[in-house]
Amino acid sequence: MHVRVTLECSGAFDDSDTATITVTSDCSLPSIPSVSGDDRVPRGGSVTLSVLTSEGSTYQWYRDGEPMDGATSTTLVTGAIFELTRFTVIVTNECGSAQSGPFEVTPVRRRRAVRR
Repeated sequence: MHVRVTLECSGAFDDSDTATITVTSDCSLPSIPSVSGDDRVPRGGSVTLSVLTSEGSTYQWYRDGEPMDGATSTTLVTGAIFELTRFTVIVTNECGSAQSGPFEVTPVRRRRAVRR
């Protein structure tokens, strides 16, 4: 994090004096990420989710609140989905982090072909 602190005082400074401190930062927190992808998938299938890239940021994906090993890029292939599953991502930069809202993926039954 890059911070500049400026202390302004005039003349001699002792315990009874006051000073003005200005703190400025040349970075900003990442935007709250918005997850995109299909929210329905055939039971046992997978889906690809993604967030917009933010320069200098890192990513960590979560499945039902648990961090996913190796899931640290802007795109995630979920792996098999057998029940309602919630995914979130935390985007971090030098100023802090932001977490997406939950993105729910629902498995659906595959339709069987009907012969006529």
